Amino acid sequence: MITWLQKNKKYTHIAIWISTIAFVGAGFVGWGAYDFNSNRANSVATVGGEKITLRDLQFSYNNLYSYYAQALGEKFNKEEAKKLNLEAIALQNLIDQAMVISIAKDFGLNVNDSEIRKDLASTKEFQTNSVFDKEKYYNLLKNSNISPKEYENTLKKQILTQKLINALETKPTKLEYNTLSAATSLEDKISIEIVKSDVDIEPKENETFKRWQKTKNLYLSLKSYSLDTYKINLDENLSENEIKDFYSKNKKDYGDYDISRELIKTDLAYDKTEKTAIKTYLKLKNGKIDFKSSATVDATSDFPMAKVQELKIGQVSKPIKVSSGYMVIKLNKINSASPLDYKSAKNLVIADLKKDILKETLKEKANEKLKNFKGKDVGYVSYSNYEIDGLSVTEGYELVKQIFSSNTKSGFKVYDDKSVIYKITDQRIASTDEKNEYLLNTQIQSIKASFLNKNLISLYKDKYKVNRFR
Repeated sequence: MITWLQKNKKYTHIAIWISTIAFVGAGFVGWGAYDFNSNRANSVATVGGEKITLRDLQFSYNNLYSYYAQALGEKFNKEEAKKLNLEAIALQNLIDQAMVISIAKDFGLNVNDSEIRKDLASTKEFQTNSVFDKEKYYNLLKNSNISPKEYENTLKKQILTQKLINALETKPTKLEYNTLSAATSLEDKISIEIVKSDVDIEPKENETFKRWQKTKNLYLSLKSYSLDTYKINLDENLSENEIKDFYSKNKKDYGDYDISRELIKTDLAYDKTEKTAIKTYLKLKNGKIDFKSSATVDATSDFPMAKVQELKIGQVSKPIKVSSGYMVIKLNKINSASPLDYKSAKNLVIADLKKDILKETLKEKANEKLKNFKGKDVGYVSYSNYEIDGLSVTEGYELVKQIFSSNTKSGFKVYDDKSVIYKITDQRIASTDEKNEYLLNTQIQSIKASFLNKNLISLYKDKYKVNRFR
């Protein structure tokens, strides 16, 4: 199933939804310039009445990343994740899931506490000697900086999604099985040669300038926002009595006190500081005090951009939870994207020009070498087997995809830094064993679930409005 997920990104969301979070003990994969602890409430999107927070997005991204990393080991890293656009897939998963959860609720489906307890008790990661271990559960969550409430809310969404999928699930037909089996069992034996350019490409000044003149509208400044800001630092002066009193009032969110103490302290500090932040906000809004500093921010800034984008010019925001406290901001001006001048765009133009020249050079060399091709035999490849020496996983799959979509026995594929010449030397139909039979049935069910999900979302998309802030 994992191998299939790698090359069928558009079906990944169904498979990920119905998987228990089994990587909770592994910690979170870092990405972006966001403080994971301080932005739990920041929305990256809304679907109808369902909010999707930055915290949710990190969960989804980490879950996807763990699947790929487990399947590919050292071959999968952050660069490969970027090539797959994994963050965008993670966000789309959450949007689709929020839509399906809304549909499930419309159908009258729900999840009770006993179902959550049953799922927790059956999760091996939380067991000692095959029995649910409460302390192990809390420790694993603590080490991953996840509260029990957050984990169980996520689990509740997964169970609800699974209920809807189960209600609509249909078994694969014989025709569906035979069709997919024929498509995935075909293997080509190929020889390849990897060609790299040894030419030092350095565009001339007049070439660069001409390119900029023709394409200047492609090189734009980022849309930016001019702000006034006021930071309210976190009040971390907490007594033991305050901490225990806060825990007593919110015990259901934390579980064991000793295990969750640091998380309780952080949440209490934010709770105390919020009161000061609200008073400060009212003074700023009414002009009784001045903002402390100014800033111009854009999509690349380490800043709560979702909140900035919600403001109208002249509007003062309510306190925003950020790293080490709260922030109040006032939007003064929105600076639209505009074409960069030549000096600002020059390096970008040169990079694109180099890439185009390199690709053309690689294409010419591949065409020439194809005439007298003598490649290296790399064995049989298929849609489920595309690991090729000298190529990344993504490059290997792209090559196999081209080979199987072409009606010629030889050709070449041009990448950013190389071209690969190939020739098919043999073909065969691989046998289907019990393991592959199970995988095929799983694939068919996932594909059918994906199409069903797409049609459901299409029917309900006008009812549940989607707003993206990232």
